[in-house]
Amino acid sequence: MFDIKSLSLMAVEHCNNICKYCSTSATFAPKKCHPASAFTPWLKLMDVAGVPFGGICITGGEPFLHYDLFSFLEEIRMNLPHKTLGLFTNFIWGTEAKLKSTSAMLSSLSTPLDYLMISRYPNVVERLGGEDRFNAGVDTVRTCLPQTQISVFDQSNFNVWELHADRRPVTGSCVTSDCYILRADGKLSHCSIGVAVKSRPEYQAIFARSKERLFSVHPETPGFQVQA
Repeated sequence: MFDIKSLSLMAVEHCNNICKYCSTSATFAPKKCHPASAFTPWLKLMDVAGVPFGGICITGGEPFLHYDLFSFLEEIRMNLPHKTLGLFTNFIWGTEAKLKSTSAMLSSLSTPLDYLMISRYPNVVERLGGEDRFNAGVDTVRTCLPQTQISVFDQSNFNVWELHADRRPVTGSCVTSDCYILRADGKLSHCSIGVAVKSRPEYQAIFARSKERLFSVHPETPGFQVQA
C-alpha cells in the first residue's frame, strides 16, 4: 500500500520560473490549466477505495497561474472537506501590486487553507526587491492568513541542478521527494518533477528505465499499473 502523506494536484502544467532541469520550466512546458472537476472523480475514487492520503496540495507548475484558482480551491474543499488543503508556490506574485489582492483572495475562502508552502528562489527574491522585501511579503501573507500554516523552503540550489553519471552522496532532500502527484487524466506519479519528465527529451533514457513511471487510477484498471 502507498504511503501518501499528501496528494498533489497538477492544476497548472507550466511555470513562470526557469529552473534548469525542471520538467515544467517556463521555457518549454505547455501552457495548460485544468478545472477542479477534472480531479474530483479521481480523488473520490481513491478516497472510497481506501487509498490513504492525508491531504491535498495544489501545485504545478505554478498554481497561481491558474485562470480561476479561487473556484478551484473552493470546489476541492467542498468535495473533500475531510482532507487538509494546501498550496505550493514560488511566490512570484509577492510583488507590491499583487501581494495584497492575492492574499485577500485567499483570506476570502469559505474555509481557510490549512497550509501554504512558499519556495524561496534567489531570482524571485531579487525580482521582489531583495531579502527584506521577500520577508516582508511573507509576513503580509501570515497577517492576512492567521489560520494558515505558512512555510518557506530554501530553493537556492534548485536552479543549478547538476546531473552526474556516477553515484553521489545525497546531502539534502528535495521538498517534493515524498509527493504523489495526480494529473487531470487520472495518471499518478511519485514526485511532482517526475510527472512531466516526458517533456524533456534528454530524460527519455531515465523514463524508460523507471519501474514506477505513471500509475493509472482509472476504474477500468485493476489496481495501480505501470503505464508507459
